[in-house]
Amino acid sequence: APEQGPRTQAPRRAGALPAREAEAQLDAFLVASGALARVNDAGLRNGQVRAFQNRAYDTSKAVPTLVMRHEDYGRMCRVLADGPRVELSLDIANRAYKGGLGYNVVADIPGASRPGEVILLGAHLDAWHTATGATDNGANAAVMMEVARIIQALGVRPARTIRFALWDGEEHGLLGSMAYVAAHYGSAEAPKPEFGQLVAYVNMDGGAGQARGLTMFGPAQGAQVLRELLAPFQDLGVRGASATRNRPPKSLTGPSTDMSSFTASGLPAIGVVQDGLEYFEYTWHTAIDTLERVPPEDVKRTAAVLASVAIHLAQRPERLPFFTKETLPPAPPEPAKR
Repeated sequence: APEQGPRTQAPRRAGALPAREAEAQLDAFLVASGALARVNDAGLRNGQVRAFQNRAYDTSKAVPTLVMRHEDYGRMCRVLADGPRVELSLDIANRAYKGGLGYNVVADIPGASRPGEVILLGAHLDAWHTATGATDNGANAAVMMEVARIIQALGVRPARTIRFALWDGEEHGLLGSMAYVAAHYGSAEAPKPEFGQLVAYVNMDGGAGQARGLTMFGPAQGAQVLRELLAPFQDLGVRGASATRNRPPKSLTGPSTDMSSFTASGLPAIGVVQDGLEYFEYTWHTAIDTLERVPPEDVKRTAAVLASVAIHLAQRPERLPFFTKETLPPAPPEPAKR
């Protein structure tokens, strides 16, 4: 799931390290200092625990990391601030697993007249270990499958190919989607033969709330087309679409959602804006990310909206407007390591 949602992301200060690079440097410092373990503040109310660190398969690059309830962490810090020494006893049952081979799941509804042009819908299928990953990102993986079922149940024969992808390894750094983009599309600066075949990528990774709009990496004309496609769903509270020129760096220290794999390479990509509900506050990467936190009616409405968008993008005579070579934002420089 994204490390910061589009509605919660604060601008980074000039010269500040990206979050993942800062974490990597902190881990390296702890290893070099001989630290036995790292204790993180869960930062949540009501005793919730959020698992986040660490992502390292190489145990020489990080120390065992635990997450402490916010209330306990705060109490410990207050005691330390008063001067007394604090001792922690950690009972850790831990195993180091070798990095496994991840698999993406990809399926097509072939295009009838323009099969070489592709509308790609994607959601990641991996999750953090604290619960079952229902809102991050099981509900949206289910939406992908339901969209495919709806299209086939309607008997639609799309002009363009509609492709569905369930990405693996998102939580460890967009591994599945980045590998797919590298293998099939390359980048605008070094394109593969399939680069021009992607008409649009639609990403879902914002919790289990209802879809409320779309955000497109592309020109304003593209967002206007998306607004027209969403107009029939205004009675469901779908607000519309917006455009952005923000192209992130390709390094894994950049923004963390599979849409970034596409936008960083200069490909047309669309993010689904969903109701936040209690996602970032309670379920995101936490021990209560279970099916009980998924509102079924929201998921059904989202699937209906996305099925309509996919069908119309596949059927409309013109491609979705996107940047030209002259207007495409240049690839930003990779952040310097310190």
